[in-house]
Amino acid sequence: MLVSLGYSPMRQKTLYFLFATALVTLIGCSQHERVGSDYVLVTPQSWSPDGHPGTALYYRGKSVWPNVYTGSGKAYHDGIFVFSAPVPDVLPNSDGRPMYDYAISPQLFAIRGAGPPVIISERIFNDTLNSQKSYRLMQVTLAESGVRAEFEYQPDKTIRDVPWADIAKWVQEAESLAPKKTTPLGTFRVLPPKRPDKPAPATRRERAWVDH
Repeated sequence: MLVSLGYSPMRQKTLYFLFATALVTLIGCSQHERVGSDYVLVTPQSWSPDGHPGTALYYRGKSVWPNVYTGSGKAYHDGIFVFSAPVPDVLPNSDGRPMYDYAISPQLFAIRGAGPPVIISERIFNDTLNSQKSYRLMQVTLAESGVRAEFEYQPDKTIRDVPWADIAKWVQEAESLAPKKTTPLGTFRVLPPKRPDKPAPATRRERAWVDH
């Protein structure tokens, strides 16, 4: 509190006014994009010229994912929203701050209701996702009755069309069977490949995931 800092009453009022004004300005300047009836993408102003807080996904006023790369109302269908986003890393950076695993990012997520969101890239690409054989989502666009996902798997690219009906079944399957993975940046699920190969040894990052 300002009182504990020894400021005079007038100084306290001045600082409080400046703080309140800055907060209102930040909220007022945020860009809001409604997705369906319950989701909103919120992009605030950057606090500093060398960093941006990212576009957050809200469900009925509550933040459900902190950083969305691409997504719009066109990627919403029957209560499910599909978006591109980085994958949270359970290991902090050298400063001890949480970060994303950019070696395998971004990937394709799908969310229904308040989530948590589900990474559906493994099911689409039919391959496990880890740093030994990393693949990344290049872009996602609309396709007939679904979405089209383009993946980069050096040196090749793979394009897959995914019907909305499959996405709905995958989200339901993940909600029932896939464990939650908890990280400092958010909780999510990973839907595994339909017929996965022999799993690769777990990496340090994967072992650090807290499953519930």
